[in-house]
Amino acid sequence: MNCFSHLSLSDRIRIESSLNSRRSFKKIAEVLGKHPSSISLEIRKHLQRKRTGGAGQCFNDCAKRMGCKRSGLCNVKRRQRTFQG
Repeated sequence: MNCFSHLSLSDRIRIESSLNSRRSFKKIAEVLGKHPSSISLEIRKHLQRKRTGGAGQCFNDCAKRMGCKRSGLCNVKRRQRTFQG
């Protein structure tokens, strides 16, 4: 296994396609000839989280959203709820 080497763009593309194929870090590392911790580190370094709100709520990135007593100040658009019954 190559220790202390950078991953190339083609390595990163192979990691992405392997993750989409639901392969484990260990299997990806074997294919690339790297250590599984290198794969894990690369994924954590470039991870992007999906920004979603709670059930029926839109995403709110305000740092004080939990204790705020005022509503409608943060320019957050509320999703209208509809009843289907």
